[in-house]
Amino acid sequence: MLIDGRAWPRWSSGLDELVEERSSGLDPRGRDGIGAVRAFRTGRVVTGERLTELVADRRMAYEDAFNFAI
Repeated sequence: MLIDGRAWPRWSSGLDELVEERSSGLDPRGRDGIGAVRAFRTGRVVTGERLTELVADRRMAYEDAFNFAI
């Protein structure tokens, strides 16, 4: 579930939508890979994450894609 950025708003109560025009590298089959950027909107705020590590069925790591100071 975590790898599919498009699914997050369906199961996460804290996200309103995936902002596809600010996202990149999304897999149409829901298997986003390393380097994919997913932009999520909550209210008026859009945050972005870039996938940096994937270990199948064990771990997913990401960094902030829009605010490099964080």
